[in-house]
Amino acid sequence: LVKPVRQVELSFAVGLALEQHKFKKKVSTLSANIEHGETAIVQKATTSLTSGFSETNEVISALKKIKVFANLSDQNLSLLAQRGVRRFYEAGENILFEGEEERRGVIVISGVVSIIKSDSAKARELIVDTVTPGDPSGMIAMIERVPSWFTARAQNDSDVLLIGSSLLLTILDQQPECYRDLLMAISEKLRSSYNLSKCLAYDSVEERIAEALSFLAERAGVKDSKTGLPSLRLTRRELADFTGTTVETAYRVTKKMERDGYLQLTNPGLIANINI
Repeated sequence: LVKPVRQVELSFAVGLALEQHKFKKKVSTLSANIEHGETAIVQKATTSLTSGFSETNEVISALKKIKVFANLSDQNLSLLAQRGVRRFYEAGENILFEGEEERRGVIVISGVVSIIKSDSAKARELIVDTVTPGDPSGMIAMIERVPSWFTARAQNDSDVLLIGSSLLLTILDQQPECYRDLLMAISEKLRSSYNLSKCLAYDSVEERIAEALSFLAERAGVKDSKTGLPSLRLTRRELADFTGTTVETAYRVTKKMERDGYLQLTNPGLIANINI
């Protein structure tokens, strides 16, 4: 505009100016995207970190419910929570297998886990115990230096923490007073098992089944929000094996108990509203 220019020169100058404008716009957009991306990354990392803290605290709360861990230091509780393996199992999934060499303990955060002994010759299984939140039973067997002598199976959908024996024993050695709490837990378990064994040996089949249902409902029952009565996911076969009787007898006795109003058998594999 200052001086006369040829059309070719003018076209070249205008084209160059337009390209520079496009380039600056792209750079500006790219910078904004990078800034946004960095913010997203920070937000994602913060969310992940917050979630990790929340999950660790949830596990620590579950550990504190177990008497054996009640006196553990915060440092050791955090160590168990962070180094343990947390997993979710659907009902019927096996968690540990009888005979496996790796010794691990099962801590139930939510749900119910069955402790099962197998009879390979007869192709049958026997529920010998159940583990619920706050129960140390899933750890007692790992103290022995032998392969797992039971199968652990999720009876309901269960959230569990698996702890290796070396980690647990190291922590107990650091705080030996916790061994006393472990001995108390074992003593309570033995007393309960002895009482149940006496019942199975001397009582009638009706009494055995009633005692077994009462025992299992107290330990592993899920209470109904309306009635307040517990329900159990338990088949007649499992109940028969648990009480040392036949499936036919277990069926007959539970049907009579249903008629008398002590329980309900509306769904297969579920014994509801147990009121014994």
